Amino acid sequence: MRSRATADDDQARQADNRWHPGDLSAANLPAEVSASDLDLYHTRWDIEAAFGEIASSLRGEIDTLCYPAAALLGYAMGLVTYNLLAVAKAAMSVVHGRQTVEENVSIYHMANEVATTWTGLEIAIPDSQWQARFAKLDAGQLAHKLLALAHKTQLRRYQKHRRGPKKPTPKRQGTQPHVSTARLLAQQKLTP
Repeated sequence: MRSRATADDDQARQADNRWHPGDLSAANLPAEVSASDLDLYHTRWDIEAAFGEIASSLRGEIDTLCYPAAALLGYAMGLVTYNLLAVAKAAMSVVHGRQTVEENVSIYHMANEVATTWTGLEIAIPDSQWQARFAKLDAGQLAHKLLALAHKTQLRRYQKHRRGPKKPTPKRQGTQPHVSTARLLAQQKLTP
C-alpha cells in the first residue's frame, strides 16, 4: 500500500506550498498514473523533508525509547514543535520573502534558539503575563502579532550553513589490493 496526496484546494496548496495534516489518504496507486497524480506524488519531498526535520533537528525519533508509548509521545512532541516552528517560519516568509526564508533559514537553528532560551523565559516572564498577552487573541490578532514579531527577526541568527563540495576520494597508491588488518595478524600468528 502506498500513500497518495490529495489536493482538495489546489490554489491554496500552490499559494502555501506546505503539507497540511489530513492531506494524505492511503490508497493503492495503479501502474499507470495520471500527470496530476504524478505532480502530487512529487510533492512528497515536502513531507519527507518535514519528517527528516522532526527526526534529526527536533529529535522526535529517539532510538533509546524502548516503550512504544514513550516513542509515540516523543514523536508527537516533535510534530507539535515542527508545526509551531513552521508557523513562525511562515510569518518570516511573509515579511522577508518566501524564497529568502526557504533558502536561508534553518529549522534546526530556530529549534535550538527555543531550547536554549525557554528556561530563561520561564524564569523571567510568569505564566500570567503570557496568558494576559496571548490567550485572548483571535486568529487574526495572533497573525498580526506574529507578523510584527517577524519584522524584528534577525534572519542571520538562523542562517543555514551549506556544506561545501565533497572532496573526491583519493586514488589508491600502489598495485596491491586492500589487505585487512585481521588477515595480516592471522598470517603473523601462523609464521613462527
